[in-house]
Amino acid sequence: MTQVVGVRLPPPAPPGIYGRQTAAETRPGRFNISRPPPLVSHNNCQFFMEVTENKISDLAHEFSVAIPSAQIEDKIAERLSTLARNARLPGFRPGKVPMSLLRKRYGEAVRGEVLEETVKASSAEVMTERGLRPALTPKIEITSFEPEGNLEYKMAVEVLPDITPPDFAAIELERLVAEPEEAEVEKTLARLAEVRKSWTPVIEARSAQKGDQVVIDFVGRVDGEEFEGGRAENYEVEVGGGGFIPGFEDGLVGLSVGESTQLDLAFPESFPNKALAGKPVVFDVTVKELREAEPTSVDDAFAKEVGAEDLEALKATIRAEHARELKALARMQVKRALLDRLAESSMFAVPAGLVDAEYGSVIRQLADEGDLGHDHEHAHEHDHEHGHEHDHGHDHEHAHDHEHAHDHEHAHEHDHEHAHEHDHEHAHEHDHEHDHEHGHDHAHDHDGDRAAAAKAPDEGLDEEKKAEYRRLAERRVRLGLLLAEVGRVNNLRVSPEELSRAIMAEARRYPGQEKNVIDFFREHEAARESLAAPLLEDKVVDFILEMANVAERDVSVAELLAASGETEQPKQDDEATGAEGPASL
Repeated sequence: MTQVVGVRLPPPAPPGIYGRQTAAETRPGRFNISRPPPLVSHNNCQFFMEVTENKISDLAHEFSVAIPSAQIEDKIAERLSTLARNARLPGFRPGKVPMSLLRKRYGEAVRGEVLEETVKASSAEVMTERGLRPALTPKIEITSFEPEGNLEYKMAVEVLPDITPPDFAAIELERLVAEPEEAEVEKTLARLAEVRKSWTPVIEARSAQKGDQVVIDFVGRVDGEEFEGGRAENYEVEVGGGGFIPGFEDGLVGLSVGESTQLDLAFPESFPNKALAGKPVVFDVTVKELREAEPTSVDDAFAKEVGAEDLEALKATIRAEHARELKALARMQVKRALLDRLAESSMFAVPAGLVDAEYGSVIRQLADEGDLGHDHEHAHEHDHEHGHEHDHGHDHEHAHDHEHAHDHEHAHEHDHEHAHEHDHEHAHEHDHEHDHEHGHDHAHDHDGDRAAAAKAPDEGLDEEKKAEYRRLAERRVRLGLLLAEVGRVNNLRVSPEELSRAIMAEARRYPGQEKNVIDFFREHEAARESLAAPLLEDKVVDFILEMANVAERDVSVAELLAASGETEQPKQDDEATGAEGPASL
């Protein structure tokens, strides 16, 4: 988009039409289906203008617009007259400044404002009169705006397609239903006991072995120099706990109290501190104390420690949590199947700009995860498993088709975290809660997306992979537009009460900062939309599922996990039962 001196060229549509959020296909939030205002002319303006349309394709239009100079000059004079009523200049009483002097002093600034507003309002009017709904921010190029001359500009815009949803009643789906299994309840109890185990000093003379806790002093050096966070005293390490970089804990096996050793290791290439990643490191370690684990008895006393009335009450709580997780997995499975059916039955054209933006998002996400170019059984597996930031702004609700798969870092609370490898756990939230990081900006314009897409790091990909990821991007865009249309046509909305509950739930994720989080959402519309999107998406999906032919089938937990793409049932959050859980370093 060309910009000329003194004239800013914002998108011709009102603010909010091009909003964006991130979301998930198999969790709520994939689709930005919030309800922005419709595209209308600014201030109900109507312009006498000459418009020439060149339809490039069904979804791509170009316009040449010319607005007579008389209209521009009238608006400038009107603005200066308003300014004259209160203008204060030395030597003149308020409101008595000559128009010639006002024009000399403020004329250029007023002309710039008028040109900007005229472009904004007239371009919106061009699209409104033709019933066009922009898919992306239109590209506007001013071609002429000389003083006392016509205002002329060109506008290129991609519009949204007309969408006819399929017959939802003809869609046949199967919902898998699994009940909690006692074996999983016992596993959860064992994990709770493990994280609450106590340590006692080893009395007999022996060396450290896996499962022990050793108290050590250590100093780490890279290229002979100590590095920040590489020194600690009286530091507790569980041998085999996986809290340190590879080789560190293995090097403690066989050491006795009072013994020292030197460990020649290397930081992993994926180490969070990029200044240390991949570098050789030498640790001087001294063992000061050796401890062994004391098993925790799983009984009523243990249950009370974690906040339950007794052991049976604790088991009931765990069963209820497992049932909730399995119900969420079943929803994820049937939702995935639904989206596959919708993708198969919907073949309408989609705006190329939206596909380009989504393609860039796919490439960047896979590159960040180190998964770019890897073989996948189905192209749309990433459609279910990977989260991408993109936006499909329009005067409907706009849908987003990608799944958050956030890796949550858990850092041990000490001052030496740089000496250890952080263990990233791939955490699937099977209650389908939308996982927002407070303070992250989910609102971006499509011009930025298009620029980023042009720089997508796909140079190393072969043509087959590029085609695969582009098909994935097109699928996501098409599904997003389809769900948005379903929500619009059926007037599905998120109530203020529902949004308030979502904000409160989000605030509870940040203990001690609840007020700051609530204030953040009150002050940032894009953040509120990021919470509303998954709520509205749930309503759209539920609306379709109610009309579809959905049959239920009882299965084992293993079958449900397999159908949902999981390898094991999600581990219950220890915090739910009061346990602290081990820190991952």
